[in-house]
Amino acid sequence: MAQILKKSVKENIIMAAKKEFLEKGLKDASLRSIAKGANITVGNLYRYFTNKDEIIDTIVNPPLFELNELIKKLTNEKINLQIKVENVGLGVDDIGEILNALSFELSSLKHRYNNEIKILIKCSEKAELLREWFFNLIEIMVKEKDSDHYFNDDFINVFSKTLCASIFSGLSECLLSDNLSFEEEVQLMRVFFDSFLQMMKTDFTGKERQK
Repeated sequence: MAQILKKSVKENIIMAAKKEFLEKGLKDASLRSIAKGANITVGNLYRYFTNKDEIIDTIVNPPLFELNELIKKLTNEKINLQIKVENVGLGVDDIGEILNALSFELSSLKHRYNNEIKILIKCSEKAELLREWFFNLIEIMVKEKDSDHYFNDDFINVFSKTLCASIFSGLSECLLSDNLSFEEEVQLMRVFFDSFLQMMKTDFTGKERQK
């Protein structure tokens, strides 16, 4: 006889898991504690989830899906979180308009999925996959900006890693903050993204400074 899984039980597990992961992190969180918080046995929990990673994926997938749909919409399908970026083909002004819209939309996403995004950043391996995807995006953008091939691939690789680490870390801090109003968060995102935009406007070669 097939097992009958109840939606209400699964929802209770997810609620208990969010609390457990936020309080203890991935390493110290336990399925036993999650089961206790959901008022079920560990054996019953295994009917719904096989491990902690599967629970985390269930928690973080909804905001990731919405983020991907948002990015595809803002870039007219040119950028997709699920596909490695081969080219961007967007000018600085185009990027500026996208980032301005993203400031509001990303803040809205944070308010809808505050705990889920925190778990994504702190506990999920998908955060590292996002970082790798973002690094690839930055590297492609820098290569497109360096159309005269002034720099070699090693320089571009290191520069892109440095820029990616700075931006990803800063964006994570924006998304983890709890003490700002929605309007302040939107403004913070805009200022943060503007700093990235100014970096992309910089003459990497130093030719302007040599004149």
